[in-house]
Amino acid sequence: MATKTIFGSINGEREITGGSGDFRLAEKAVDGVFTISFNNPFSDTPVVVANCRDNETNTAISAHIKQIENGQVQLATMNGKDNTAWDCPFNFIAIGPTDD
Repeated sequence: MATKTIFGSINGEREITGGSGDFRLAEKAVDGVFTISFNNPFSDTPVVVANCRDNETNTAISAHIKQIENGQVQLATMNGKDNTAWDCPFNFIAIGPTDD
């Protein structure tokens, strides 16, 4: 089985700042929730890992996966100080099977 990898960096203003280039970010619906769509979906559900980047505020921040499908992943970023949704910069990587 062949695999492919999609990865990227998103800043706190919801802009794509780097990565493999074969994904897009949905418009903001609510604070702290990001939907990333893959331009060419995986043939089965990928494994996705995300982490928040240092925001220079000395506040605990976290990212967690809310939903994964072949064609997209939805994740949430949180401010750990008061456990609220927050648009923090983050990185992600998705690895999964492909029919390519």
